Amino acid sequence: MWPISILSNAVGKRPSRRVVLSLLLFVMVSQDITVQAQPSANIVRIRITNMSDKPFSKLIVQFPSGVEDYGALAAGASTEYRNVEVAYRYASVSVVADNQDYSLMAIDYMGETRLASGFFTYALDIDDRSLTFGFAKDSE
Repeated sequence: MWPISILSNAVGKRPSRRVVLSLLLFVMVSQDITVQAQPSANIVRIRITNMSDKPFSKLIVQFPSGVEDYGALAAGASTEYRNVEVAYRYASVSVVADNQDYSLMAIDYMGETRLASGFFTYALDIDDRSLTFGFAKDSE
């Protein structure tokens, strides 16, 4: 940061408080933009597999970093991998199959470790009218 004396005008007056605060705000915002523009080293890729014998007409996964709408998914099929900023071994999931709503809610992730870079599968099945959830780390 520059010493205040550099910011003083030719007469020797100190800059106004507004000028100093504006300059500080500009520096803070420009540094924040630079940090956000850098690519993330932790790339998590997650796909969903429908293990049931029922097609999913709707599939939505709520990750801590945002919602992913995977759309429809045929029985026995898998989605393409999607990049997810923050993910754990489980997530909140909403599925519609045979006009029935199924869901699993992740209450919190306390004590859980974030997934590191890699490829992962969330395997969903419908068993006795309830949704079950499986997790696997895939080979890259």
